[in-house]
Amino acid sequence: MIALVTTTASDFLPTAAAASLALIAIVTLATLLMQKEAVSGLSGLRVTRWDRALNIALLPLTFVLVLTIILKLASVWR
Repeated sequence: MIALVTTTASDFLPTAAAASLALIAIVTLATLLMQKEAVSGLSGLRVTRWDRALNIALLPLTFVLVLTIILKLASVWR
C-alpha cells in the first residue's frame, strides 16, 4: 500500500509542478503583451528601450507557451 501511494505521488508531483510553471509563464506572457500594447502608441528614447526589453522578455515566454501547447497535444493524442 505504501509503495502504491509513493509511486502515485512521485508521478503526480512533477506534472503538477510543470503545470504550475506553465501557468506562471502564460500569465507573465499575457501581462508583458499587455504592457507592450500599452507602450506601442508612445514615442521617445525611453519607450524604445522599454519596447526592446519587452521583446527580449517575450521571446522565451512565447517559446514556453508553444512548447506547453505541443506537449499537451502530444499527451492528448497518445
